[in-house]
Amino acid sequence: MGKKQFILASLLVLIAGSPALLPAQDPSLEPMSSAFRAGYDQGYPRGYDQGMDDHDIGIDYDSSKHPDADNIYVDSVGSRNEFKSGFKTGFELGYRDGYTGKDPQVAEAPPLPAPRMAQVEQTPMIEELPPEELARADVPPISNSFKTGWDQGYASGYEDGKADYAAGVKFDADDAPNSEGYRTSYQSSFGKRSEFKRGFKDGFDVGYEHGYSGVTSMLLSRQQETPAQLPAAEPEVVIEEEDEILEEIPLVDELTDEDQEEAARARQQQLPRALPRTASGLPLLVLLGLGSIGMSLVFRLRRFLSR
Repeated sequence: MGKKQFILASLLVLIAGSPALLPAQDPSLEPMSSAFRAGYDQGYPRGYDQGMDDHDIGIDYDSSKHPDADNIYVDSVGSRNEFKSGFKTGFELGYRDGYTGKDPQVAEAPPLPAPRMAQVEQTPMIEELPPEELARADVPPISNSFKTGWDQGYASGYEDGKADYAAGVKFDADDAPNSEGYRTSYQSSFGKRSEFKRGFKDGFDVGYEHGYSGVTSMLLSRQQETPAQLPAAEPEVVIEEEDEILEEIPLVDELTDEDQEEAARARQQQLPRALPRTASGLPLLVLLGLGSIGMSLVFRLRRFLSR
């Protein structure tokens, strides 16, 4: 080998061995820990979607606004710091590819392994608590201040959403004209200002979405709801009982068997209730009863005299 050929071969070896002159490799292809890889696989597709969306709506390139990896991390993948580092790297590379229109390297985030159950605190649902613990559960009721704020916020949000849609404005409840209407509509009679504000903001977001999408207002639907019509009560009919016309024939104390039989026959012969009256106005049956009593007395007197 000549001297020139030796020099050229040496230069090629130096160039091939220089890291600065090698093409940059995608971090996903380099050796990495399982925690880093899991974070990368979760961050890349999220960054890709964000970059593509920002490009489509004309937002300047900015890959630094990535989500907080702590909200995605599970302890079963390993080191939290390595996971967060992989997530950040994957998000920024995915954002670059999405913004520039390259094909994605990771189609979608694979599911993370389930967290270790020994380190996960199982909190029972409110419905599963026994009655004695349910009574002590920290579940504050909806205050009147929150309810008032929610209704006012919903009404304001509904009108703003409807107006923005009609004007062709992009959906954005935060920039709506009345999104902070709680500042001027609050009154001390409502209750706590903080509860009113929270209710107003929650109601405003829901109302704005309904107004923008053309959904019928919940407040209007509530006002149109009427209770079921109950059937009209029938007039109470008061039936007055007629005065008893028939009078029980009294028996004289110590009557004989014959006298009792006579009185029994008189009772069986009582006339119907509608009895003709005598000229004096007394019921005929009354007179008959008096006559029966008189006859009983006569019989008793005759028996007494015959002794």
